This record gives sequence, structure tokens and C-alpha cells, in this order.
Amino acid sequence: MIKRMLIMLLVVGLVLGAVFGFIAFKNKMIKQYLAEHGHPPQTVSTATARYEEWRSSLRAVGTLKA
Repeated sequence: MIKRMLIMLLVVGLVLGAVFGFIAFKNKMIKQYLAEHGHPPQTVSTATARYEEWRSSLRAVGTLKA
């Protein structure tokens, strides 16, 4: 009975160690990739400003509560 328990604990420990080891390895590789490549440059769009008349009121249906 004790031998079975020790084998089970050893197997569970190995499985948990493999899972947490993989997560740590994955995080290390992601950090290494980002350190080498960095973030890509951001795309910026532009538009020419133009003058436009705005209406002084807006028609709407509904209620407004402050």
C-alpha cells in the first residue's frame, strides 16, 4: 500500500513539474522573442482639417436624466 502511494505521488509530482516547467519555458521564450524583435511600429492615419457648419440642435427621440 505504501509503495503504491509513493509511486502515485511521484507520478503526480512529475506531471505537475512538467506542466509548470512548460509554462515557465513558454514565458521565457516569449520574453526572449519580445526582447529581440520588440513591438512593431504603430500605424498612424492623418486627415486634413476642414471647416464645417454644425447645426445648433439635434432632433432625437427619448428622454434624458441628469
